[in-house]
Amino acid sequence: MKHTVHSISSIFVSLAISLLAAAIVWALWVTGLLASIQAVFIYSKSAYIGDLVEPQIWLAGLLIATAGLCSGFAVQRGGGKRALLILSASIGLLLGINYAATWFFAIDILFAPIWLSAMLSACMVQARRLWTLDKELAFSIRTSASHVNALEGVSAEERLLSGLRCAGRSAAPQRFNGGHVEEFCLARGSSALRKGN
Repeated sequence: MKHTVHSISSIFVSLAISLLAAAIVWALWVTGLLASIQAVFIYSKSAYIGDLVEPQIWLAGLLIATAGLCSGFAVQRGGGKRALLILSASIGLLLGINYAATWFFAIDILFAPIWLSAMLSACMVQARRLWTLDKELAFSIRTSASHVNALEGVSAEERLLSGLRCAGRSAAPQRFNGGHVEEFCLARGSSALRKGN
């Protein structure tokens, strides 16, 4: 199953999902719907309030897309647990840089949209990854169940023959209709035919 999760096409699909998540967050930021969340992460001197420098739209889009792509790629390659550690450390570092940039330089580095893009990408890619694994597991269970049914028919026939041999009888099976024993001859002084399925 591992080869499908890490295949090239799977990585491209995950990156496309990450870009979609980043585009959603970027659209929310451009329309101003993230302004109240973004205000929580701004810690600046009173002299800088209202004078914070924000990145241009294209640079903000680039930052948001980069965060989403990195997050989605980390989840796709490492899984949710490993990526959570990396993402937590990265977001903590980014939060510290954000507070330092707003306090000392009055620059807003858009922590809230970057954080939201990374988290949304991680959740969407992990959901797709789990769906893919679930689909493969269901296929594997169906396939193995059909193989078990095929094997049980052969092993039941072998058990029947083994039981006849253990009873001290010599059995000479005649096979018809796809390998099922239709009749066998029991030779112990007389040759009687016995029919069975």
